[in-house]
Amino acid sequence: MTKEDWTLLIALLGALAWTIPLFNLLKKVVFKPKLIPHIDEQIEIGYDENGPFITMAIAFTARNQSVFITNAAVTMIHEDNETHTLQWDTYGEVILSFEDGYDDYFGEELSNRQRAIALNIAMNDSVDKEIDFVNKTFMKELRNYDESLRVVEEKYSRFKNKQQKIIESDAYRDYLLYYKNKFCWKVGKYSLKITFTSSDGKEFDFQNSFSLTDGDVHDLKTNISLFKQQTDIDLFSDDYTQFVSEYESALVYLDD
Repeated sequence: MTKEDWTLLIALLGALAWTIPLFNLLKKVVFKPKLIPHIDEQIEIGYDENGPFITMAIAFTARNQSVFITNAAVTMIHEDNETHTLQWDTYGEVILSFEDGYDDYFGEELSNRQRAIALNIAMNDSVDKEIDFVNKTFMKELRNYDESLRVVEEKYSRFKNKQQKIIESDAYRDYLLYYKNKFCWKVGKYSLKITFTSSDGKEFDFQNSFSLTDGDVHDLKTNISLFKQQTDIDLFSDDYTQFVSEYESALVYLDD
């Protein structure tokens, strides 16, 4: 080979060395991962023994690249600017069963609901999940109050007037008062910011909104008295199979 041939070969090898990194860079820039969540127009709003929650049925689609979701949160801003953030906690699937002779259907939730740790959305694939968003700070603080109450329960377990002693205790009062005071739902419009975070730290944000009526909030507030009833059953009833009525929730429609 001549000197000119060697020079050309070296130049080609040098250019080739840059080809793969350049292609990977272009792939990241041009073919950015795109997450498309198709959120069911009806969502569930609630306030149960774990505090405030929102449940959404979402069909995820990924474009250009797969998306590995490691976190999700809903920030809700009331029209008076009061703001709360709920984090994903569990998710599951819903089987839709059709009643014979009717066009409408009902959903039957599977029993294998699991902790929301991660969710892999393969490229061009679709994944359907019903996700529960909760206030994890509320849950942690309520457990602390519950632990204090259990200490008092143990303290007076052998007293003949056990029930009176517990009811008169600060731990019992503080436990119920915390639950009552943390009720956050209000009449009016809520703006939602739904954020999904991937394993590489990329955030996918989506906006929506919904409104609560007087009737919605009234029904949700009945859960405060249900919570007290269940607390008293747990503390004072010998029938360990006894439960109060199910907690009320509100089914509302998203605006978009």
